[in-house]
Amino acid sequence: MKQIIIFLLVIILGIISYGQYKKHERFSLENYGYNKSDKIDNNYHDKILVYNYYQAIENVNNYIISKWSANNIDVRNPKKDNAQTQLALKKYTEKLGHLKYIESVLEASKALKDKGLSNNEIKHIEQQGVTLEDFKRAKEKEKLIALFKASEKIKLGSKSPMVYQIQKLLLKQGYDYVLLDGLYAKITVKAVKAFETKHNLYADGIMDIMTFEALIK
Repeated sequence: MKQIIIFLLVIILGIISYGQYKKHERFSLENYGYNKSDKIDNNYHDKILVYNYYQAIENVNNYIISKWSANNIDVRNPKKDNAQTQLALKKYTEKLGHLKYIESVLEASKALKDKGLSNNEIKHIEQQGVTLEDFKRAKEKEKLIALFKASEKIKLGSKSPMVYQIQKLLLKQGYDYVLLDGLYAKITVKAVKAFETKHNLYADGIMDIMTFEALIK
């Protein structure tokens, strides 16, 4: 009889121990904690934000474990709906929201770097609040303006790659009678005059910087 009782006690203790082990396993950081995203930019231009990201992960994980250990509240899968649990969930949501926001910024930066952008370019996009497409268009305009300023003065009879670019822009604007030949002939001058008139510029048919900047908008 005594042996049976001891055997049953061993089984009971084994069940309790296994339950405690599973409880610990469930709430270990390896199995239950918030894991760092592998899509973040660890070389983000603001190093403090990267530090804040890792700190936010620690804060979330410590909160998860502490609420379970001290109050038996599973903030990621709550079983109760009392005031204490609701307060714990509110604080957890705030901490998680802060973490997710930082993570989204760092992931967006990584995605832009994968497209070839630098830290300075990403910083500019963030500060100006523009899309990647808008940024690319702005860079292309800057490049065209620089090329225009560096090229020889365009006049009737000029023939150059810049004239070719101007003709492409005029065709894009709807002046489909323009010939795409790189020659600033009378037909191109006609289209430039029409464009200048439409945009309230001095309609002389001369491609100056004001007309060119209006053309590439």
